[in-house]
Amino acid sequence: MNFGKKIRELRLQKTVTQEQLAAHLNLSPQAVSKWENGLTLPDIQLLPELSVYFGVTIDELFEMTDEKHLQRIENMVDTKRTIDKADFEYAQTFLQGKLAQKEATPRCLTLLSSLYNAKSREYSSLAEYYAREALELEPENKDNHVNLLQAQHGTSSDWYLASHSRRIRYYQRFVEDHPAYARGYLWLMDELLADSRCDEAEAVLDRLEKIDFSCRIPLYRGKIAWARGDIRI
Repeated sequence: MNFGKKIRELRLQKTVTQEQLAAHLNLSPQAVSKWENGLTLPDIQLLPELSVYFGVTIDELFEMTDEKHLQRIENMVDTKRTIDKADFEYAQTFLQGKLAQKEATPRCLTLLSSLYNAKSREYSSLAEYYAREALELEPENKDNHVNLLQAQHGTSSDWYLASHSRRIRYYQRFVEDHPAYARGYLWLMDELLADSRCDEAEAVLDRLEKIDFSCRIPLYRGKIAWARGDIRI
């Protein structure tokens, strides 16, 4: 990072002399000269003042190599639970701007994918939170269940994933809290069957049969038998 080069560039853009910048910061002109010649760095407490004076972020005071930018974005994706708007836009703009450079394309594409996945997980987490809150208020609202399914990447009649333990735990609690809501048992059984937990699904169906006398009961008997490989039923 070439701090001195960046300070000189910003100073010239603002058309001020070393003496004027030094006077604004209550420093000697020699101090500014040493920065620009790469001999010293300013005290860290001066960075916010420099940022305000030049109208840039503190990050922009430091001229980083492409490799440093890429490393920074990698660390951001790996370690940050949430990526704020400014960081996301910085990473997105930098990576997209480098796609024209053939040698950088594979790494930048990978990082763009990781960046969007990180943001997707962040939004999914928020969607799950609000869906849960909505279900507390309207446990029989189908849209709330669908929103939770999508946020958790759960199971529907035409979408199966390898493991659904998180949704299973949620709907196990849900049917205990809302035993009269038949659809809750269906959500739970779909998840159990997707994970081939047939005995547990049958126990849930037995509970459902006490409150539901519709075609759902034989339908799920058939689904359980099919999951077990028993196609005689």
